[in-house]
Amino acid sequence: MVSYPLWPETFELLKQERSDDPDHVLLTREGKLLRTEYIDGGKYKKTDAVRLAIRRLSKKTEIESTFKACKKAMYAETLFCLIFGFESAFRI
Repeated sequence: MVSYPLWPETFELLKQERSDDPDHVLLTREGKLLRTEYIDGGKYKKTDAVRLAIRRLSKKTEIESTFKACKKAMYAETLFCLIFGFESAFRI
């Protein structure tokens, strides 16, 4: 398990969007896990709703991106704002 401090806005949003599932804070709109890994018929399979959503958005907007690129952009933008005292464009 990993633990990270959250901005108050992030924590409030997580409380607002929290699922009723006792083991998972966030689920898809259909109530499924955001990420799964399993063996089906002897083959390893996995699903990743977040990665798929980023891929669909990338295709729709014609802006090539990946989950890793999004994480890097968020980190860089947050670091820039902390250093120079600007409000983050990503804050709610």
